[in-house]
Amino acid sequence: MVSLSPRKGFRLFVTVLRRLEHRLGDARFSVWDFGWHKHSEYSPTHLCYRFRNFFLAYRLPYVPLRWAIRASWYWAGNLYAYTLILRSRFVNAKAIVRGLSDGILGNSGRLGS
Repeated sequence: MVSLSPRKGFRLFVTVLRRLEHRLGDARFSVWDFGWHKHSEYSPTHLCYRFRNFFLAYRLPYVPLRWAIRASWYWAGNLYAYTLILRSRFVNAKAIVRGLSDGILGNSGRLGS
């Protein structure tokens, strides 16, 4: 284990003795949006959190307008992909609407709380 020099009161520890397995999404699917692109498929709950958190971030005063505009195109593409392409489009649409609603209203925290 290696300890790197503290910065702003934090210390970082690194180890090669553990391995972290990580995947983006449950599966991959192809979407035509001005060319074929691969998207990661996420659960409806994950979609709800992702859309909500985008709107919560969008509302922060230090978020650059340029980022917000560019990210809006990204999320519009996700809305298209998850509500029109996948078989679970109705469940996804319901989760996305919940996420958008919570984000616009400023609700954060765990779902259902």
